[in-house]
Amino acid sequence: GIIKASKGAGIDIKVNYIGSMFSIFFTSTDVIDYNTATRQDTCLFRRFYKDLLKKGIYLSPSGFEANFLSAAHNERDIVKTLNGINKIFSKLGRN
Repeated sequence: GIIKASKGAGIDIKVNYIGSMFSIFFTSTDVIDYNTATRQDTCLFRRFYKDLLKKGIYLSPSGFEANFLSAAHNERDIVKTLNGINKIFSKLGRN
């Protein structure tokens, strides 16, 4: 859902994941190590993160950290998060 939202807004991201752990990188380049991670748009990540917080959605506060989906998250949590991400990407994509 995160990747789909970014594509709809014309924002380049890479989402690296394994199991229920994932990281969002604001870049069009595959992130495979520290050097490629440092090439991401950290200013855009910061705006994304702050806008999520305003919507009551908390993800990791850095583009260099992982997020975790767990059994504590229900479908309502996931829908709320994806709806918030869609709105934020739409806003960021216009800027």
